[in-house]
Amino acid sequence: MIGLLIASLVFSELCKHYNAFRLIGWGMAIFMVSSVGCGFANSFWTLLVCRIIMGAGEASIINLTGPFIDDVAPPSQKTLWFGILYLFPTVGIAVGYIFGGVIGASMGWRMPFLIQAAVCVPVVLWLFLVQPISLRTMHDDEEEAHTDLSAPLLGSEAAPPAAVVNSLWGDICILCRHPVFLYSSLGYCPVQGAFGVYSYFGPQAGHELFGVGRESIDLTFGGVTIVTAVVATLLGGWALDRVGSSIKNAMLLNGESMHGMPRLHDSWTALPVNVSKPGL
Repeated sequence: MIGLLIASLVFSELCKHYNAFRLIGWGMAIFMVSSVGCGFANSFWTLLVCRIIMGAGEASIINLTGPFIDDVAPPSQKTLWFGILYLFPTVGIAVGYIFGGVIGASMGWRMPFLIQAAVCVPVVLWLFLVQPISLRTMHDDEEEAHTDLSAPLLGSEAAPPAAVVNSLWGDICILCRHPVFLYSSLGYCPVQGAFGVYSYFGPQAGHELFGVGRESIDLTFGGVTIVTAVVATLLGGWALDRVGSSIKNAMLLNGESMHGMPRLHDSWTALPVNVSKPGL
């Protein structure tokens, strides 16, 4: 998360000065190389550094794929398209439970990292070799007409580092004064925090409370997460397109979906074992 948080700001600003399509390629390449590093790590600190760099590479994908969807998605289906796009991180985490549990148990914990890097190779080559696509949202029509699609890997709009830093700082100051951004971020943080807690403690609690094997727990949590994520994300995107894609409607739908949280809390507190006891 350290690399992801820091690099998200960097890649978001760089796409104003360099070709966003090529930046995704560089992010994927960083992710691939650091995944190999994780597979061959010989100490905790080496593994930690490689994981931080993996997050930095992932930031380009998370931040820059959305604007491409915004460019090409039909207005009446834009929310659904975004829902499908952001479905994949959750599904990827769920598949990671299954993939890591099965491969790790049979071939060791290093092999999932190496397989992941191998899968990235054709994607990285494609991103570097095809003609780069320019974001319409980052250029006006006149600039777009003169964009060189066979530009160098880093794009044709290079800017000095000082200009990039100053522009980034200016954008951060604007965002910090924007109430919609601030309130949305404050509301989104605890949701993601809760998801992280469930992701970490859920399998552990299932193993300790019910005596289920860790491999079975990984498969179960992965399967449940995939099904619920697919259904909820697609249903939410479809519903928002139906009622009207606006921040107000999105917040109302999100509030309705949170009605199930008290029932989830009641089900956990009704368990005969205290999940907060030491050693769990």
